[in-house]
Amino acid sequence: MQIPVRPKNEQIVLESDPLTKTKDLTISLHQLERSAGTPLQIDLQAPVQASISSSTVVPGSLVSTSVVLESVRGGVIASGTVRARWMGECARCLEVAYGHLEAHVRELFEPGGGAFDKETYPLGDDWVDLEPMVRDACMLELPLRPLCSPNCKGLCSECGTNLNEHSCDCSLGTPFQ
Repeated sequence: MQIPVRPKNEQIVLESDPLTKTKDLTISLHQLERSAGTPLQIDLQAPVQASISSSTVVPGSLVSTSVVLESVRGGVIASGTVRARWMGECARCLEVAYGHLEAHVRELFEPGGGAFDKETYPLGDDWVDLEPMVRDACMLELPLRPLCSPNCKGLCSECGTNLNEHSCDCSLGTPFQ
């Protein structure tokens, strides 16, 4: 399922090939006037690889990014929303769990950004690469303990039966959480 893109009449809409890499999120700043306060709406979809130990952005899926790029003194601010589908192993029953994430971003891109001692992202002469910001936003929103559903019953602590599918006759019969 793709996340819908806003109508094309007011902003730039880019759709990327899921087999391509980082360049899908590199935006030319030629259309952004370099005077403070000038906005440029960008809506795009591109694959992004982001994962933590328990969950990952669904491989091959497109991450939807809707941001306003605004020229500020010494850089560009990106403000908006990142949306993606995720998957992981349910922490209770060990089945595959799926979900959606939404992250709100407001980040500064500046020349020399991305260095170890800076908390900003790098800004090129006439381009900005949104991929590191989008990847970081996804990683911060991925669940540490994914669940297939909020009321997942988990596994029996004695026999290992998935209590969502079957009940068991164990003396304990309690879910393993």
